[in-house]
Amino acid sequence: MKDLNSKADENIKKMMPEQVARYFFEGCSKKDWEKVKKVCPFVNDDLKNILGELQIIEIGKSFTSGTYKGLFVPYIIKFKNGQTRSFNLALRNDNPEKMWVFDGGI
Repeated sequence: MKDLNSKADENIKKMMPEQVARYFFEGCSKKDWEKVKKVCPFVNDDLKNILGELQIIEIGKSFTSGTYKGLFVPYIIKFKNGQTRSFNLALRNDNPEKMWVFDGGI
């Protein structure tokens, strides 16, 4: 998470959770890994292979659940192989920048 300070910009810091989810998935869809790294501190080859060239079907409204200190953003995406996935992207903002960042849910 310490890399986020140098990668964060004011526009991302102002984004709502749903906007960050869209930003993350749009970066993946375009294989723009530098963009993705701004909100996801652990971009690796597995993530690139799974999420590269995906298509966003829907981004829902964020919600809280259980004891998780962040938020969940429901989504539906279509992978490049045609398979679809409906799940919840976990986002948290407990970093020094107080910006929403990816925390799981793929």
